[in-house]
Amino acid sequence: MTKLIVDASVAAAWLLASQATRSALDFLEGLHGFEPMAPHVFQWEIGNLLVRQTRREPGFDLSEALTLLDACGIASAPPLKRDDLRLLSLFAASRGLSLFDASYLWLAMGADAALASRDAGLIKAAHAAGVDVFDLRD
Repeated sequence: MTKLIVDASVAAAWLLASQATRSALDFLEGLHGFEPMAPHVFQWEIGNLLVRQTRREPGFDLSEALTLLDACGIASAPPLKRDDLRLLSLFAASRGLSLFDASYLWLAMGADAALASRDAGLIKAAHAAGVDVFDLRD
């Protein structure tokens, strides 16, 4: 099975109608052919996004969104150690990425995995690093 790093922008497209793209929704249908994973910050990043959505959209069903997210089977990479976080910070700065975006690219490179994203900067950096990318922007 192909390893795939899923970033929060893709999960947002799966969980929030306002973020959905046709390519992301089509990709979700074929997710069973991949071994999806994300850096540990993904949980915080997507969790915060969903909590904010409950404030913006009174009818938003947080439990349903969390159930759908669980059904995606995205494994969480272990948290980085302090020295690795320092290296990741240098890596992010050298590529013009946020620490969060860099964590997805770092994991993809370390796991020899493809990356699925809707983030233009991350997609560009992944291409430059030679990482296979599923660009799910429409």
